Amino acid sequence: MGSKGDLSAYLKRIAYDGPVRKDFETLCGLQYAHMKSIPYETFDIHFKRHIPIDPEVAFDKLVHQRRGGACYEQNGLLGLALQEIGFEVTRLAAYVKDQASHLTLKVEWDDQVRICDVGLIDGPMEPYKLQDYSFTDCGHEYKVEMLEDGGFRFHNHKLSPSQGFVAHKPNEQAMEETSHWLQTSPESPFTKVVPVCTRTADNHILMLTDRV
Repeated sequence: MGSKGDLSAYLKRIAYDGPVRKDFETLCGLQYAHMKSIPYETFDIHFKRHIPIDPEVAFDKLVHQRRGGACYEQNGLLGLALQEIGFEVTRLAAYVKDQASHLTLKVEWDDQVRICDVGLIDGPMEPYKLQDYSFTDCGHEYKVEMLEDGGFRFHNHKLSPSQGFVAHKPNEQAMEETSHWLQTSPESPFTKVVPVCTRTADNHILMLTDRV
């Protein structure tokens, strides 16, 4: 993404017609519209099609081809759009156990900081603060725990199959290596099942199958 035309195409893809400014209202509106419009899916893994973590590739797939995608693709695309608007975006490698199996976004503007994440199947639909606190979103309770090394732990809600993640700093190489493992290893959960999720205004619909 590098032009107003690309940004317009993204906004059309997510059916967003709200303000486009470097502020909290825009940030919330974009995340909400994105999560309602672009489904989470990993079909390409089962068709043996490599999924790069390059956000420009994700833009073509999710916007031009009108596909869904996994977390690296979803948050990569949102990050491009936010940068085009003027937000400062840092791609944080998020670790589940010892693997950088998730990408989340640290978004900054003026004196504000939020974490934006459209890549969690059942995560919050609004950006959340980078501080110690608990919050409720769509009826679920989430928690952010700040760590001594400057990173943070995100605790998912208690009904989620995913407990959350730990994020410290960018690490593109770690995400690239983990992405390759997730797409190819017989031990990867993504080679065993096909998760497909779409969000409604206040909830999510998840389907897990072992075939495509």
